[in-house]
Amino acid sequence: MALNRGIGVSFTDRLRKVQQDVDDIRTLFLKNLAEEVIKSSPVDTGTYVMSHNVSEVSAAGQFTGNIRYIGPPNQNKEAMQSEALVKVFAQIDSLPKGQTKVSLSNNSAHANIVETGGKNWNKPGYYIYDTAKNRVPILFKQAEQQVKAR
Repeated sequence: MALNRGIGVSFTDRLRKVQQDVDDIRTLFLKNLAEEVIKSSPVDTGTYVMSHNVSEVSAAGQFTGNIRYIGPPNQNKEAMQSEALVKVFAQIDSLPKGQTKVSLSNNSAHANIVETGGKNWNKPGYYIYDTAKNRVPILFKQAEQQVKAR
C-alpha cells in the first residue's frame, strides 16, 4: 500500500486574482488621473494637450528645441481633449502587467509655461500637474474602492 506523505495547498489562483486586482487598480487610477489632467488642460493649438504621455520614463525636461505648434490657434477644445484621452488611454492599456514604474508627463516645449506661467505670457499658470499631484491619494483610493466593489 502506497502512503501519501505530502500535503499542500496551492495559492496560485488567489495570487493571480490579487495581481489582476493590482493591475486593474493601477489602470483605473492612471486613467482617472490622465482624464483630470487632460480635462484641465487649456487648448489653443492643441500642442500642449496632445503632448501628455504615460510611460515608464517621464518626458519632463526632455524637450530642448524651439516651440512648434501642431495646429492653428482656436482648435476645438472638446475634440482635442477627446483625441488626447484616446492616445493616453492607449498608452495606459499597453503598459505591461505588473508595471509599477509609471509616469504621466508633458513633453511640449511650453509645458512649464502652461504649468506656472511665464514672464512673457499674459496668463497665470494653470498648475495642472501640481493639482493632479495633490489629487493622487484621492484618485488612488477611488480606484481601489471601485475594484474591491466588483
